[in-house]
Amino acid sequence: MYAGVTKEGRVVMFSHQRAEIREHLDCVQVPMGFEPQAGVDYVRNNDKIVPDPDRMKRHDREEHQKYALETNPAWVSGIDLPQPKLVEDTTSSPLVYPDAFAELVFQQSRRLPTAPSLDLVRHAVSALYFASLEKEEQTSYTLRIELIARAVFEAADMERNVSLFRLKRTLPLTPANLIKLAPAIDPGQTSILVQENNGNFEIWGMVARGRSLHNSMMGEASQWSAVGPHPVLLRSRAPGHLVAEVLDYRVGEYKSGDVVTDYLPIFRDDGPVRRFLDSKKLAASPCRLSILPIIQRLVRRAVDIGHGGIIVIADIAEYARLNETEKDLFESKYDIALSDSISIYRSSEQKSRRWSRVKAAQIDSTHELRGPHNGKRVFSTDDVFKGQIQNLSNGRFLSRLASHWAAADEMADRSRRNGNMQGFNVWKDMLQSSERAVRDAEYAIGSLASPDGALLLGTDLSVLGFGVMIKNVGKVAEIYKARDVAASRIERFDLTSLGTRHQSAAWLASRMNSGIVFVMSEDETITAIMRWRDQTIAWRPVTIDNISDGKWLEESE
Repeated sequence: MYAGVTKEGRVVMFSHQRAEIREHLDCVQVPMGFEPQAGVDYVRNNDKIVPDPDRMKRHDREEHQKYALETNPAWVSGIDLPQPKLVEDTTSSPLVYPDAFAELVFQQSRRLPTAPSLDLVRHAVSALYFASLEKEEQTSYTLRIELIARAVFEAADMERNVSLFRLKRTLPLTPANLIKLAPAIDPGQTSILVQENNGNFEIWGMVARGRSLHNSMMGEASQWSAVGPHPVLLRSRAPGHLVAEVLDYRVGEYKSGDVVTDYLPIFRDDGPVRRFLDSKKLAASPCRLSILPIIQRLVRRAVDIGHGGIIVIADIAEYARLNETEKDLFESKYDIALSDSISIYRSSEQKSRRWSRVKAAQIDSTHELRGPHNGKRVFSTDDVFKGQIQNLSNGRFLSRLASHWAAADEMADRSRRNGNMQGFNVWKDMLQSSERAVRDAEYAIGSLASPDGALLLGTDLSVLGFGVMIKNVGKVAEIYKARDVAASRIERFDLTSLGTRHQSAAWLASRMNSGIVFVMSEDETITAIMRWRDQTIAWRPVTIDNISDGKWLEESE
C-alpha cells in the first residue's frame, strides 16, 4: 500500500497496481493498516505522513477572512452591486393551455435516466388539471402524482424506505379515477404512481413516503435524492393550479392561464437575504452554520401548510422603535412575547444607560485600575436584554438550539482537522442531536405563521409574537419589484391587485430600517420585501431552493 501526498497536502491511497499514479504524486510507503482520518490534511515529513498543522491554521484564517467579508458593512448593504435601473413594467403574456406547461416539464426532465415520455407527461398534466377542477362530495382535493414506471421503482429497491401500495389491477389515468383516489391522498405524505404501458397511461399504485417526503419538502436530502430513481412530480395546488418538481426543485407552475418559471433564488449564498442575515450571525466566531437555511425551512413550513401568512425578521430594537414611533403599531392577539419583549427591551435600554453612567463615574474617579480592560465599559442594550429575555423561555428555544448546533458543528470540524477523532465523534453525536432538535423546532415555529396575523422573529431566531396584527397601515409611497436577484433591474410594483396581507407587509417593510418580511400566499407564491439600498424592493415570486453557485450577479449583465 502506498500514499501519495498532493501539493495541497491531501493524501491519496492506492495499491501497487496503480503505479502510474506515482509519476504525478510525492509518494511514500505507509505502514500496514494506516488509514487517513477524514477531514485531516497530511504532509510528508522524513518519509512519514503526519498531520499538517500549518495548513489547518491557514484554513482557520481563511474561515475568519470569509466571515469578515460577510459581515463587512459594504458587502451587507449591497454597495458593491450595480445601481438599480428602472425598466418598463412587464406586459401581460397571452393565455396558454396546459399543453405548454407539459412541454416545459418534459424539457426539464428529459435528461433524467428515468425520464417519462412526452406523451405520458401531456396525458398526466391534462388528467391532473381537469381533476383539480372537479369536486368529490362538494370538496376540492389537492393531488400529488409521480411519473415513474413500476419496473423502475421496484428495481431501485425503494420499498425499504417507503410504504408501497400496489394495485392488483391497474386503473386508467383519468380525472375520474384521480378524484376517486383523492380522499386517500395526503399531499404531504402520499403520491399516486402512474406509468405508460404499451401506449396506455395507467395508475399502478400509491406510495406513502412519510418522513422522507417531509425531509425533501424541508430542504433536506430525500430518499429519492440519496438512492434514485428520480421521479417527475406533479401537484395540483388549487383548482387549475399545477406545480411541477424535478430533482426536488420546482421547475414551474401553471395557473391563471400562464406558465410561471421566473423564480428569484434570493436564498443563494451571496443573495440579499444572506447579506442581511450575515450581519446578524448567531455567534461572533465563524461557523459553517448560518441562520439562512433555518429561515428557509421556516418559510417552507409556512408554505406547506397552505394557509398563507407573514414572517417578519428584525432586531428587537427595530420592533421597539416601530412600536413607539408608529404609536403602538403591533397588536398581539396572544399573550406570548411581543409586548413583554418590547417592555423588557425598553427597561434594558434605560438600565444600560444608567449602569454605563455609574461605571464611567467609577472609572473616572479611580486611577489605580490595571489590566487590559481599563477604560470606560459600556453596557449595550442588547447585552442587558439578552440576559432578561431568558425569562421568556417559550420564545427562545429555537435560538438556543441553533446556537448549540452551530457550536457543535464548529467544534466537530475543529476536532476533525486537528486529528482528534475521539473528540470528533463526541461532537458529531451532539451535532446530530442538535440538528434533530432544530428540525423539530423549525417545524413547530413555522406553523405559527398560519394563524391570522404575522409571526415576528428576532434576528437571533427568538419568537417575539405570532398572530400579531399590524395596525394603522398606510399607503406605501414607492415600492419596486426586482426582475433579478441583485435588484439591478426594477420596475414599479402595483400592490392594488394583491390583498391586504401584501399591502400590510409592504408598508411594514418600508418603515423598517433593518428587517425583512416574507409573505406567503395560499397558492404557495412567496414574496420577500425589504429596504434594500435605500429603496423598498419586493422579490416575487421567490424560490425556496438554495442555489449556491455564487453567480447571481451575472443575471444583471
